[in-house]
Amino acid sequence: MSKNTSFYDENELNEINKLSTILLTTAEQAEWQSMLQKAINHPDELLEDDKYSNYSALEDIFDEDQEEEDKLRLLFDIFCYANNVVIDIDWRGEEDDDQLSSFLAQRLNKMSPSFETHEVHARMNKYIEASELDNQQFDSSTDYFANKFSLLQKVMAEYNYKMGVLPVDYDSFPIFITSLEHAPLFEESSLIDFIPN
Repeated sequence: MSKNTSFYDENELNEINKLSTILLTTAEQAEWQSMLQKAINHPDELLEDDKYSNYSALEDIFDEDQEEEDKLRLLFDIFCYANNVVIDIDWRGEEDDDQLSSFLAQRLNKMSPSFETHEVHARMNKYIEASELDNQQFDSSTDYFANKFSLLQKVMAEYNYKMGVLPVDYDSFPIFITSLEHAPLFEESSLIDFIPN
């Protein structure tokens, strides 16, 4: 497989680079750039590298039937899921009551190791319990989750972080976190949307 000269256009690359700044740690950004360069310059090596064996659907990117304009975004999505940068929450709600808070605590620790995972997790659970969210009536599980999302967003703000949601064409919310200093980039990026409160 030769160099993938049609893998992306400059505008798309700029958007993905902006998104990587928002979502990834410094180490993850370096790993992402390494993977991207392999995808562009040495796709065969990328597919044969054991380091990427848990990157599901990687072969699909190089499928001739794959739309060219989707390849870079798909590669970035695969990277994010493989590295637990984002979590998919079904539109109907969490698989279990702890799914989102567990992810947020682990991801916050990854972004800022001074925040202990178990302490953050306990604080989030305490905040949810104090809100008496579980004692309230909601029209749907989606409404319940939107309210829980808003509550956890307040906890994240106390750590100077914020949750965001990547827009997708299927029935789930791919949720990520980033520091508040990167919050202005949310409005600039066409790749990001939010769960309405």
